[in-house]
Amino acid sequence: MAALLKGSDLHPEIFLWVQDIDSVFEEHRRNGARIIEEVSDRAWDARQYVIEDPNGCRLKIAEPIEEKA
Repeated sequence: MAALLKGSDLHPEIFLWVQDIDSVFEEHRRNGARIIEEVSDRAWDARQYVIEDPNGCRLKIAEPIEEKA
C-alpha cells in the first residue's frame, strides 16, 4: 500500500486519543518524528497534532480540552 500511495496526495490516517498531549508531543519530537502539524487547539474542543510514519501513514493525536468550571 505504501508503494501505491507514494507521491500521491492520499494519506492513510490513524486517530489516537491521549492524556498529557504536550508530553507525548515532546517525546515524538525528541525521537525524531516527522511532524506535519504542531499542537494546536481545534474547533471541536480538542488539542491535536499530526505526525507521519516512515510509510506515509498520518497519525492524528489529540486530547480533549477540559471545560473549566
